[in-house]
Amino acid sequence: MPVSLILVCLWVVAAAVLSSFPSNKKHWPLAYVLIAVGVPLLAFVYVGAGVGAFVLSVVVGALFCGGL
Repeated sequence: MPVSLILVCLWVVAAAVLSSFPSNKKHWPLAYVLIAVGVPLLAFVYVGAGVGAFVLSVVVGALFCGGL
């Protein structure tokens, strides 16, 4: 398994854990941090694992950031 996919899995776990904490600001600061880490991670996935893994990572990321 490529390192990039392992990092995406860790990102998903971190997003799930961090989103479970209550927030008065509707989680926007957390979302900005996750997006700032996730976008370069997606480029790393595209280079390291290919188009299929990139598309799957985008879909999973959109689910956790509320895009779908």
